Amino acid sequence: CDCPLDDGADEPHTSACSGAAVGGWAGVEGNSEAGPTFQCPQQKALVLPRSRINDGICDCCDGTDEQAGVCQDICDVVLAEERAIEAKKEQDFLIGSEKRLEELQAFRSLKEETVKDIEAVTLKFDNKNRELDDINRQIADKRLAYVDTRRT
Repeated sequence: CDCPLDDGADEPHTSACSGAAVGGWAGVEGNSEAGPTFQCPQQKALVLPRSRINDGICDCCDGTDEQAGVCQDICDVVLAEERAIEAKKEQDFLIGSEKRLEELQAFRSLKEETVKDIEAVTLKFDNKNRELDDINRQIADKRLAYVDTRRT
């Protein structure tokens, strides 16, 4: 690219000036609003340097890195495995979520039963303490009655 401040008109249909368009020339400000990279729309993980845009090589599966009509859209083939993996992850997540809900419900039921059991045991304990208090009172009364019979 001989004209770094130009729009690359001296290098039509090539990526020779792509570095200049984003300030890639040493000491020269670029004139493009595009960033230093290009992200393929259907392949979010594929980020290309601007030098690989319009270079005649189809990097993005849908061909968006090249002029219209240069590349075939092969995303269905390229992304089929990726989509299958994502579908499996989603299915696994749904299965895991359902299992978690079932386990939470089982825990709630167990907790409810345990609380009822604790309340029943506490009630029995309180009743036994009352019975013990009654027996202790009866013993105390019997002792007093015995002492009274010994005094007379």
